[in-house]
Amino acid sequence: MANRKRVPQGRGVAEPFPIPAPLMGLNTLSDFTLLKPTEARVFENWLSDEGRCRVRPGYVEHQEITGETSVPSLMVWEGATGRQLIAASGGELYDVSGVPNDITTAANYTDNLWSWANFNGFLFGVNATDTPWRYDGGGATAATGFTGPTLTTLQTVTQVRNRLWFSRTSTADFSYGGIGAVTGALTAFQISQIASGGKGMDVGAWSRDAGDGADDFTVFIMSTGQVIVYQGDPATSFSLVGKYNAPAPVGPDCTIQVGGELVIMTVSGPIPVSAIMAGAAFKPEALAEWGKIAGSWATDFKRYGTNAGWNAYFFNGLVYFVIPTGLATNKLYVLNTRNSSWQIYTGMPVAMLADLSGNLYFGSVSDGWVYRHATGSDNGAAIIAFARQGWSYPTQGKRSAQYTMMRPHISSSSSCQAQFQVDVDFTDSEITAPVVDLVTEAEGAEWDVAAWDEEDWASDPVSHRFWHSIKGKGRAVAPVVRTYSTADLVEWSATDILAKAGGQL
Repeated sequence: MANRKRVPQGRGVAEPFPIPAPLMGLNTLSDFTLLKPTEARVFENWLSDEGRCRVRPGYVEHQEITGETSVPSLMVWEGATGRQLIAASGGELYDVSGVPNDITTAANYTDNLWSWANFNGFLFGVNATDTPWRYDGGGATAATGFTGPTLTTLQTVTQVRNRLWFSRTSTADFSYGGIGAVTGALTAFQISQIASGGKGMDVGAWSRDAGDGADDFTVFIMSTGQVIVYQGDPATSFSLVGKYNAPAPVGPDCTIQVGGELVIMTVSGPIPVSAIMAGAAFKPEALAEWGKIAGSWATDFKRYGTNAGWNAYFFNGLVYFVIPTGLATNKLYVLNTRNSSWQIYTGMPVAMLADLSGNLYFGSVSDGWVYRHATGSDNGAAIIAFARQGWSYPTQGKRSAQYTMMRPHISSSSSCQAQFQVDVDFTDSEITAPVVDLVTEAEGAEWDVAAWDEEDWASDPVSHRFWHSIKGKGRAVAPVVRTYSTADLVEWSATDILAKAGGQL
């Protein structure tokens, strides 16, 4: 009988195994061992969109408010004659659409964190400490024409249909103005007689048809987490729709309008009113995309929940949630509503966002600048993007495999470096891969600079999609990608892993 040599485990034929980029974004709700390859356990400074992942935009200086150390609020005035970008810093208000212009000389406000709303040609601001103000595009004045409650107790302002609504400090009751009124009596709405305790935190509008009409609902959010919904007009036909329980809000000014949906920032994550009314507020797994970051959000609230400045902004299909860390940069959760994917932005000193003329801006938490959210660098510094994907099984989980090479499909318009490695069998590995260049500047003469028959034509920077050595052995594998870039465009579509199957388990 001929002797048969036993083939040691790991001596199979190595074959490339393609893995899409994490186009479904971040998922911190599900058990990390159950994540799909197109999901991510860590997804920082990437933006999943349009069939690929891109490094997020950076930021560049727009306007400086000289001598200030932060710009806590950034707002937009919208009137019949145009729009202006308004910043609050150092006790004053500034028009920062162009060169900063102080529009409230010597106002000396004590708190620069404002709740704001545009209504009937005016921008209104309240903060539960200072006298409210209104701005008409030319100058800001104290909104002392309102009467009724003590004006310094007004903590949030919202337009619901054709009225202004206010929440107030230390009370469950709310106040509303007259139809189209920008002055005059504020009428108390005594929801304390309806609510099951707590204080009023915010009020918002919710619509079933994503429009703005007579069927819109008025939603009151209490500090206990109770959500009370009314329909109709408070002066004529207000009727209670229902009272619903949800996790407590993160604080005042806790709502964001996303189309017709009203989303509440709670201690457990952002939750839409429609889900609360459907009884799903305490079931993150039933919240579709809104529940996918419940795990990490709850952890962040335990860590940063006492910090002022939780806020949100909706622009160009993206919902930005600002988590105030108390440091020189804040953390942002970003939901791309175009593909229902979540991502985390880090390394940006964002206090509050606002848009003007199709551009997104933010006030800084750590200096006196207003920045434009654009370009491929963070004010000249490289953007570091990092991802750990969900798990793939090249042998369908039946065999262990040895992983020796990795080829990410990443293209870049200019300078970009990266580190590539893999995690195996549900273990996060320390990042030890060497930093490699992904782009080389093409050599040669530009057109019409040197004779084309003497030198090669110059071309755009080239992204090299080489195989890179990696080490790993196990049934489950997940790409780990970290990039360092100042390029205007860095895109990642997929990754190939060279897997050599071992023996049967």
